Amino acid sequence: MNDMKMVTCGVFVKEGNDAVQIDVCEKTTSQFVPKVKYLSKSAERTIVVQQSDSGLRFVITVLTGSNITVDINRSYVDMNVTLSIINRDLNPPGGICGNETWSDIPGIGYVSSKGQKKSAFFQTWTLTKGNSSFDAAIPFESQNIISDIGYCKCASNLVSCGTTI
Repeated sequence: MNDMKMVTCGVFVKEGNDAVQIDVCEKTTSQFVPKVKYLSKSAERTIVVQQSDSGLRFVITVLTGSNITVDINRSYVDMNVTLSIINRDLNPPGGICGNETWSDIPGIGYVSSKGQKKSAFFQTWTLTKGNSSFDAAIPFESQNIISDIGYCKCASNLVSCGTTI
């Protein structure tokens, strides 16, 4: 049986009407340059992306205070994604498959603690081309405007607050 490995090669983050993606799915290790693409057509800036000097670590901060850290392994184009979610987040995150421990059973292959085969698990998290947020336009929806969250900055002994980071 062929050993399967789930590879995360793209991350999509949406907050209100603002959205960004980091995508290395079409890259090879020899032409590897991770890029951040801002997808929203809105003037809202509720997401800030910081990229490390190496270009392989991204910290995505959303207005609600949560952080998504993306570490990219250049040797086989894979991402390690870590979420730090504040305990008062308004809505739960979506698209998170979590951690699982796999046991290699001879003749059967890798099986989860709940009895699910690894290939079946991967299939449940595989989206067909054209059916993911990477392939769709981000519509502006007035009900998604973030207006009840304040973000404050201190500069030159002045405090200014608003809904943009």
